[in-house]
Amino acid sequence: MKVIRAGPSNLDDLWTLSRELAADAAEKYPFSLSGMNEVGCLHDFHRILGWLLDSTVWVLMVYDGVRPVGYMHLQYSPFVGSPNSTLAASCGFYVRPENRGGRCTVLLYRMAAKVLRGAGATHVQAMVLTANAETATLYESHGYKA
Repeated sequence: MKVIRAGPSNLDDLWTLSRELAADAAEKYPFSLSGMNEVGCLHDFHRILGWLLDSTVWVLMVYDGVRPVGYMHLQYSPFVGSPNSTLAASCGFYVRPENRGGRCTVLLYRMAAKVLRGAGATHVQAMVLTANAETATLYESHGYKA
């Protein structure tokens, strides 16, 4: 497995994983069904293009051979109230069900830590839907605090 930064060359892979995430979320959380309609899909596509064009955003993708199996969306910005600090937030995370709980997740977390340290992040925050206990537990297992 390898982790690389998303870009124009693997936009199709990121889009595929993003649609899988939307379908997974709609199944688990009925309030998210709006993301599955045409307007929701268009909004998602523009959001993903924005990620790739924004210099404060990194999208890390993990591949098993040539097959994309997951991604993590990271946002980097100044930390309000502390002029010498920067905040990095994990704003989106998806791993295909058959790859969850294994090496793929660990590789994404390790590469995220490496990228954020290299960029000078002094604080890292993870954003999780309150109903998503599975993901909250996953973040906590990697050192995040609730």
